[in-house]
Amino acid sequence: MNVVAALKLCTQAEKELQLIGEVSKLLPGNFNIAASTLYGGSYHKICGECTQWDDEEPLFGPDDPASQSRKIMGMTLAEADRVFKTGIAFSGTYEHFRQIMAMQCHVVKEEFRSMEVCEIILPSEEMRKKLVAAKDEFGHSGFALGILKVKHWDSPDVPEEDMTDDGEDSTNANGNAVSSIDSFWLEENILQKCFVGMKLTATIRELSIGLKYIDGIMRVECSFYTYLETERLDRWKEPILNERPGPTVDDPEKNFADDVGCDYD
Repeated sequence: MNVVAALKLCTQAEKELQLIGEVSKLLPGNFNIAASTLYGGSYHKICGECTQWDDEEPLFGPDDPASQSRKIMGMTLAEADRVFKTGIAFSGTYEHFRQIMAMQCHVVKEEFRSMEVCEIILPSEEMRKKLVAAKDEFGHSGFALGILKVKHWDSPDVPEEDMTDDGEDSTNANGNAVSSIDSFWLEENILQKCFVGMKLTATIRELSIGLKYIDGIMRVECSFYTYLETERLDRWKEPILNERPGPTVDDPEKNFADDVGCDYD
């Protein structure tokens, strides 16, 4: 029986390992990179000296497979502004778009999280047709945005997640923990390579308009990825007794430098 289960897992691994290898190159996607560029995230000003003149065509169009190079090169502010506002216009609400155009949007929260994919919603055919018709001045049309829904994943790399605003445990009527579901907008070509159960560790930022985006991806794992509880002890060190007396009322400024006779002058 164990042999049959192992063979099944090997078949699953062959498929999922290829997918996470491909999706790792594309995440966090152009829309999320654009948001990060505009709102001071990890991609802000990464483009540096690569900034192009306004009358030059971008090196990579939104529908070009080579657009994954944006993950390394970053985006110009003009390009990020176009990509982000296009995504908001087609996938967001009127209130989203109004606040973006009125420049009433800012980051309200940032956190390092581990997540597990629980649902994938691809864009509708109507959305695809609309986006194909909406091309920029260079004739480029972007990928339609779908939704990646995730729940909390207990990873050894990330502290246990607080699921409530007041810091208290959230439970249902049966006393079982209730895990919140978050949604992120991703391009269709990325969603097609995602799968339920895929695990992510990422930096998440929330905008004042109620939209969360993926600012950076640290790791992507298969659905069957697991770990031993002892992994939480990685880099843990045995506490060492400190015989140095601490500050007192008579000597509140006492510090380690005084004890060892260091002179910084």
